[in-house]
Amino acid sequence: MKLLEVCVDSLASARAAKQGGADRLEFCSALAVGGLTPYADLLRQVKAEMSLPVRCLMRPRAGDFLYTKEEIDLLCHQIKTLHAAGADGFVIGALTPEGTLDLPAMHALLDACDGAPVTLHRC
Repeated sequence: MKLLEVCVDSLASARAAKQGGADRLEFCSALAVGGLTPYADLLRQVKAEMSLPVRCLMRPRAGDFLYTKEEIDLLCHQIKTLHAAGADGFVIGALTPEGTLDLPAMHALLDACDGAPVTLHRC
């Protein structure tokens, strides 16, 4: 089964994605810097208007994917907030300085997702 997922960062871009045939939305903020974690209130607006599944990108800042413990803790808190706001799933990823997946960070993020669908992002 093919699935068209479209990155969106506003209600207007979500509407356009739906009109263009999107099957699922990847919701972000700050697409100009590669996408950051979106706002819960904007997610609520999108979910109130459309029934498309929405996966939220979890990225605390622009730049690399080498996250500190504090950044992972923040992401875990944001995952819970976004899940409560209606997120259907999450797009996550964290790396080690060697360029491999940061398994302890990934486990913490997956635990925070609490069984919600997850996509590994481009990290």
